[in-house]
Amino acid sequence: RFCVRLPVQWRRFGATVLVAGVAEDLSSGGVLISCAEASLVPGDRVAVRLDPAHALLDLVLTGVVQHIRTSGDGRMAFGVRFEYRSSAEQRTLRALLRAFAASGLTLAGPSTGAAAT
Repeated sequence: RFCVRLPVQWRRFGATVLVAGVAEDLSSGGVLISCAEASLVPGDRVAVRLDPAHALLDLVLTGVVQHIRTSGDGRMAFGVRFEYRSSAEQRTLRALLRAFAASGLTLAGPSTGAAAT
């Protein structure tokens, strides 16, 4: 898993509005997204689009919200466990993670408790 600051857009299944957020922790198993506000509960299904300008590719992944936390400043963060629709999605994300590793991005320690893996 990698500590990142990657712009993302996400939406809850059934919603049409995309919400801006920031992926703070990304692995092949999931992502931790922070945003200004969201009306989510654990178990909600979401679609997450990695910003192609920053991720070097256009990738939309789906998953299930595992946990939600709110910080003292009112921002929230939620962890999403990915549910891959195809093996190609997983291969694409793993290629992105390998590129992060090659560029020297910092690995997150196991104590961060961020994304579900």
